[in-house]
Amino acid sequence: MRPSFVQRALLALGLATFVTAAVVPSEPNVKATATWPEGNPFGLVVNGQKNEMSVAVENASPNNISLVSIGGSFHDAVSEAFLRNTTARSVAGVIVPSGAKLQLPYVFHSEFKPKDLKLHVWLDYLDGENESRATAFEGIVTITEPPSSIFDLQMWGTYLLLLALVAGGGYWAYQSYFPQKKRGSRSSSKPKPKPADVSSPVGTVKVSSGGGTYEEEWIPKHHLKSGKKEKTEGGAASGPESGAESEGAKKRRSSKRK
Repeated sequence: MRPSFVQRALLALGLATFVTAAVVPSEPNVKATATWPEGNPFGLVVNGQKNEMSVAVENASPNNISLVSIGGSFHDAVSEAFLRNTTARSVAGVIVPSGAKLQLPYVFHSEFKPKDLKLHVWLDYLDGENESRATAFEGIVTITEPPSSIFDLQMWGTYLLLLALVAGGGYWAYQSYFPQKKRGSRSSSKPKPKPADVSSPVGTVKVSSGGGTYEEEWIPKHHLKSGKKEKTEGGAASGPESGAESEGAKKRRSSKRK
């Protein structure tokens, strides 16, 4: 006996309902949602700083759940290739009763070049003995550098280090390519004579007939010879007169004695 048209229609409807239930998953009993704070409405991730998100957990299951950890990962914005995991926070021991809601803070760090990346944040929990994972956030974020400040000690330290390296390299290059002349030691160097020692005359000082003084070393030799000759001639001319006077005096003395 062949099935009637009505039976075939009911069978087809039942199969369609079963397929639809198998394709469309049921809504999870545990929900996790991560949101940015009010001070960061655009979801900027700053390198080298604490980036905070708030993770809200809602337990719609009939059983209590035990939380395990909150974690995340960075992916390429286009290819969604895995890049690096974020800082994982352990929340082991936190119990969320059935029908209750709980909000937890989550802090992570970033060290990427400024660009757009895909961030994935999840929550791991235990439902009885089964460990499950709920996605809390999945979207594109912008990686930025922290704003610079003139009071940033780390920046000044970096500049001073670079300046010291440049100065040291310049000094080494100057000493290597422009060598300085070596100065002699003090022990080997002889003191130069003073101008007074060179110019001052050394010799016997004589007094002239006019009352002045002179030194023979400064007078040319031919002048000294001519001067001596004149003195000799003068002495010879005056010699007989002194001799005649002495003889006359002798005669007068002898006549007086007689």
